[in-house]
Amino acid sequence: MILRKSLLIAFWLFLVSIAWLALEKLLGLHDKHIQYHEYFTNLIIIPYFIIYHKGIKGYRIAEGGSITFLKAFGFGLILTFFTTAFSPFSLWIFETILNPNFYQNMIKFSVANKYQNQAQAAAYFNHENYRNLMVYGNIAQGMIFSAIIAAFSSRKKG
Repeated sequence: MILRKSLLIAFWLFLVSIAWLALEKLLGLHDKHIQYHEYFTNLIIIPYFIIYHKGIKGYRIAEGGSITFLKAFGFGLILTFFTTAFSPFSLWIFETILNPNFYQNMIKFSVANKYQNQAQAAAYFNHENYRNLMVYGNIAQGMIFSAIIAAFSSRKKG
């Protein structure tokens, strides 16, 4: 039950991430309005947090309304594992279908606005770096969300 439920929630998070990336593209945040990308892109933590919260709360309800911090946190970590496992696939969809020119656009913008030189921008805006950022970011974010939500959602039995 835990694995199936966390896998389902992770799939929803995957769909939200794809929708978010598509929304960024549609709003022109990858080209025409690229200067606003850095402000908008991190707002995805809001729907992610809500979905994590609903998932852990749903697990608590499924467990009879009472759950310990460790059980809630453990469920969040399992959810984080599946979310992290999906992240390279969402990056692949983004890079190949949604916006194959993203890295080139970001490099051009970064260099043109003197945020980085060409070599620094190329080292940052590439598949390998973004894959690592997604994987490690998902792990860190998932652990933090799981701990916070578990602290407020847990109710000891008894």
